[in-house]
Amino acid sequence: MDSLASLVNQKREELNPVLEEDAKLKRERLEREEKERKEEAARRRKGHEILWTHYTAILPWYIPCPKYTEDVIKTFLVNYGYDDWASVLGSQLALVNELKWEDDMNELEPLFGEFLNIITGHPGEKDKIIEVMAQRRLRLLTPRDEDIIDAFTEWLNSEENEGFVEGALKLAGIFRRLAKERYIDIDELMKQEAPPPKEPAKDKRGKADKARKTLAA
Repeated sequence: MDSLASLVNQKREELNPVLEEDAKLKRERLEREEKERKEEAARRRKGHEILWTHYTAILPWYIPCPKYTEDVIKTFLVNYGYDDWASVLGSQLALVNELKWEDDMNELEPLFGEFLNIITGHPGEKDKIIEVMAQRRLRLLTPRDEDIIDAFTEWLNSEENEGFVEGALKLAGIFRRLAKERYIDIDELMKQEAPPPKEPAKDKRGKADKARKTLAA
């Protein structure tokens, strides 16, 4: 029995270095995998922050309601997930960039719906949007742009929220193409679109009505 116990101890001692090496390799592998997971998570967070900043900056060109920009992005994040929200939103904006006045809006339901929700829930935003779009018209259009001026006037006279949102998105695409063709910096235009001063609701409506009459003339 003593010889058997001695043999077992001997084999155990021989195996110990191997077991210790295996344990060390496993520990190193787990540490490496954990480090890689943390690095990947950090890269994803950084990428998410970059995309969030990018779309926060450009979305007001399409939906001129800066107060609700982050709400729109959050909705896309919730609806399409961490990995896909930016690609879906980017695809929607790319479609707007190609819109013509006679086009339908079938493929733009996600963006259209979010814009419509803002207008429906916050009717006062319509007047602010009219002011912003009026500024863009004055900076981008010339008397030769008769078709676009007519479209703008048609948009000003839209009574339903759906028609208002559709026209605003189409004008955003049209104005963007014009700015590019005429070498006008959209970022600079947006910087000049200062939020209107806080005024009583009746004054805002009066100002928007004045803009409508002036631009429709």
